Amino acid sequence: KAFVDGLPDGTFDVAILRAVLALGQSLGIKVLAEGVETRKQFEFLKEQGVDALQGYYFGKPMSEQTFSAWLKNRTEIAAPT
Repeated sequence: KAFVDGLPDGTFDVAILRAVLALGQSLGIKVLAEGVETRKQFEFLKEQGVDALQGYYFGKPMSEQTFSAWLKNRTEIAAPT
């Protein structure tokens, strides 16, 4: 999350992201970005090829019951608009 906070404008954070992605890809490991909170972060991370994203941008933490009800009401899992 610490590196995601500064994206996409922080040059240090962009450099760290790209290094982590290159390492993950060279090792055949999927890369997950945590702490995604804005559309700009979401779009930048997807453009860079991050495999999975999570954070408040997609939803706040919720109980199992609440999540089950939320999931039943979803017709498609996609990024918020």
